[in-house]
Amino acid sequence: MMYHEELESLAKFNPEMEFYVFNGWPQWAHGFGEGDTEPRIENYRARALRTNRIVTRKIAGIDRRHPDKVHVLPTNEAMLAALELYFQGKLPGVRGLNRKVDGKTPSIWSDGGHLGRGMEWLEGYVFYATLYRKSPELIKERPPEKVLPAKLDAVFRRIAWQAVINNPLSDVTDKDGDGIGDAPKDAEPR
Repeated sequence: MMYHEELESLAKFNPEMEFYVFNGWPQWAHGFGEGDTEPRIENYRARALRTNRIVTRKIAGIDRRHPDKVHVLPTNEAMLAALELYFQGKLPGVRGLNRKVDGKTPSIWSDGGHLGRGMEWLEGYVFYATLYRKSPELIKERPPEKVLPAKLDAVFRRIAWQAVINNPLSDVTDKDGDGIGDAPKDAEPR
């Protein structure tokens, strides 16, 4: 994450510029608590909550001084939602957590921190939803089935939109539920 002072300086000298900061995502190792031999969803939740608190504190302070200039790309929340579904057995087609450890593919991670094949689409949908203020569910084109199966694609699109509209620091809301972000305060829609 960009240092607080750098962001402040950029905002001061480029008043029309907007900034997008992604809040990371849990890593495979974050699933282990003391004494755990297998990753557990409770550990991922705890880590995601800590990350969210840190980012919220830092960005909220800047946001107060430069309203509507700094936006969070909530990849942390999107990944946690995917992990929740995985642990419930409801993440279509995803067979493992860490391909390098369990040998299963597709997996959430290809190793301890890099996303597994297809997971980059979830991250991309979060970026799309935040930048364009539109639900990825409205995108007509679909990735090829062998790249990202349709069922998993639909889940990723929904997760991404929910992560974005439910994080107040993304500055994207959808009060009427039409999949198109509400106009920002005192601004024209993007």
